[in-house]
Amino acid sequence: ADEAAEKGSGAVGSRKQKSVLRTSAVVRVLFALMFFVGAFFSVFDATTVALAEELGNANIAGIVLIVASCVSMVTGFLFGMLRLRVPQYAQLVAAAVVIGLAYGSMFLVDSGLSLFVMSTIAALFYAPLLITANATCERAVPGDRITEAITWMNAGMTCGMAFGPSVSGIIVDTWGAATSFDFGALLAAAVP
Repeated sequence: ADEAAEKGSGAVGSRKQKSVLRTSAVVRVLFALMFFVGAFFSVFDATTVALAEELGNANIAGIVLIVASCVSMVTGFLFGMLRLRVPQYAQLVAAAVVIGLAYGSMFLVDSGLSLFVMSTIAALFYAPLLITANATCERAVPGDRITEAITWMNAGMTCGMAFGPSVSGIIVDTWGAATSFDFGALLAAAVP
């Protein structure tokens, strides 16, 4: 009985597992993908506010961000109801390419109207990318490692959210909002 108790409590519980980031190539790819997603999206948010200030109308930023958020939310609900028969890796690649193209068009933004049009169209693809990335993560790791894997994905996005606006703030102060949108477009293009 003592031997069974030792096996049950000590051997399995004390064995240290390697990080899922270290053992899963999919989690490493998702970490990098989410880094660029966090970076371009935070650049988009910060630069939207900067452009509105440059145009002398702070309401532009509020309208653009509210509409983009609502569009993304509705698209996320609709996309979440779909049962696609496309392999998961193909869904992730397609979502990454579409988001790269959609937000990669930030380099075209030079006015409140172009910002509104670009952000509304691009927002159609933001939530589906997040849903697809999370579904890919869930299918790529064992059930007992999902929390850790999703935490790594979120850490990637958080690191990107710290990096993006830190650089774009310097760009806005030095060259203006249009150049910061160019930087955001490069980050979005890096997603695929």
